[in-house]
Amino acid sequence: MSYMPIPFERQLEESDGVVEGVYLSHEYKKTDDKIVTIYTFSVNKFVGFSSNEIHNQNNFKIMLPGGTWHNESYHVEGIPQFSKDELVVLLVKKANRGFQLTNLGLGKYVVKTVDRKKVISSAIFANHNQLGNIDYSEYVRLVNKIFNKRFAGFSNGKNVYLQDQIVLEKNIGREPAAIDEKIKNSSNSASMNIFWILLLLALLGSVSRIYSNKNK
Repeated sequence: MSYMPIPFERQLEESDGVVEGVYLSHEYKKTDDKIVTIYTFSVNKFVGFSSNEIHNQNNFKIMLPGGTWHNESYHVEGIPQFSKDELVVLLVKKANRGFQLTNLGLGKYVVKTVDRKKVISSAIFANHNQLGNIDYSEYVRLVNKIFNKRFAGFSNGKNVYLQDQIVLEKNIGREPAAIDEKIKNSSNSASMNIFWILLLLALLGSVSRIYSNKNK
């Protein structure tokens, strides 16, 4: 099977969610007369899924075709390889029996550091000028843009939102609160200035009338 590179943003659009975590193990099974491999991950954070769908931090599983079952092997081109304790980003789709990768091998990215910069790199197109070296902050920005949600993670075994992954798109078209307050204060200041100007004009008018009456 040969793959064509697909822009990362489009891959996100084709996915139901994103899971970032550490590869733990795999096992083979036979389901509906087909050999499959079940991969297990420890989840650091995710987006696109509910807390009911991903509730066990150390037991997130994806199912991919292929593997070995009782000396019977079934090989599928394009299935990614995983290394023990490898930190990965998975583009995930919901399936009838759990979760699977979006477009098989295209759905796996590796989190790594290149020239002291944190990036994610496509498992299939590691040398691609775009997919092979995506800046980590750009990856987060695109995930927030496509799913319009914050990442969720785990704290003390409980599912929580990660506060540092706020969706900035929700603030587009609205000034920050600090600017709103400045505008409000400026408006109040202008109103007070007009009040004092009117009062001063009224006093000058009164003085002018009194002076005119004395000269009559």
